[in-house]
Amino acid sequence: MTKSSENVRRMVLCAMFTALVAVCSQIAVPMPWGVPINLALFAVYMAGTMLGPVWGTASQVVFIALAAIGVPVLANFQGGPSAIFGKTGGYAIGYILTALLTALLTKALGRKFWSLCVAMVVGCAACYVLGTIWFMILTGADLVSALGWCVLPYLPGDAVKIVLAAVLTMQLDKRLKGSLVGTPVVNTGILAVGTILASWMGTTGAAMLLIRPLLRANAHRKYRVHSVVFFIFLVANIGGSLTPLGDPPLFLGFLKGVSFFWTTVHLFCKTVLLSVILLGIFFLLDTFLFSKEGKPKPATQ
Repeated sequence: MTKSSENVRRMVLCAMFTALVAVCSQIAVPMPWGVPINLALFAVYMAGTMLGPVWGTASQVVFIALAAIGVPVLANFQGGPSAIFGKTGGYAIGYILTALLTALLTKALGRKFWSLCVAMVVGCAACYVLGTIWFMILTGADLVSALGWCVLPYLPGDAVKIVLAAVLTMQLDKRLKGSLVGTPVVNTGILAVGTILASWMGTTGAAMLLIRPLLRANAHRKYRVHSVVFFIFLVANIGGSLTPLGDPPLFLGFLKGVSFFWTTVHLFCKTVLLSVILLGIFFLLDTFLFSKEGKPKPATQ
């Protein structure tokens, strides 16, 4: 892989983790004092361990920039300057420090379970320090009250997120050393993942991220043109129909005042139905062609 293509891959992965943090931010439980319990930090940890210091940090800078301009990527679909610079905004801005410190310490300590946990704990602590100081300045709360509202209730959940992120990082390290084999199940899975990602990182970004793995996985197959055709239908078109992040014309509509989730509300069922139908047709077609080829395996296997 050339340096330029590697940079493109990193940029696409950066966009993917930005989208992942946005999605995980919505898996949230609101709290009375304004700081929700959500899975955002889990995604931030993963960005740091999987992308490294530069691109992991960049993914969070992009996330904060999107929130600052009004894209509702924060918990409970909040966005805009008031959300970023409000009393709990320091915790969101702290994601940048969390990704950076997690990545740097992972690089320094190695990728064993204990070292990953240490790196994430330090990154989490940095986020809490910045967010708590920010909260105290804007609300006038004392340290004990701020810790009781914004830190202590979240620590058990943070411990679980750190353990899960460390385990997932180690499992991904093992899996990514291998290579995908283009069976009907794998191919359908790639198309399904791309379809889901397209609305959050753009059809172009999702296509750039997954087209090479799809082509490499099917290099040993005789019949593979249909995979690219369905990839274009699902990942490069239909998948981007649910948010303005998915397709440039939708983003222009958002800039003109159309609600961010207008297409999500009005097209969700239609998009899911069409995607499931096409994925089902693809799976049946690919299974038939795979059997017709004699269920081939790559030469290295």
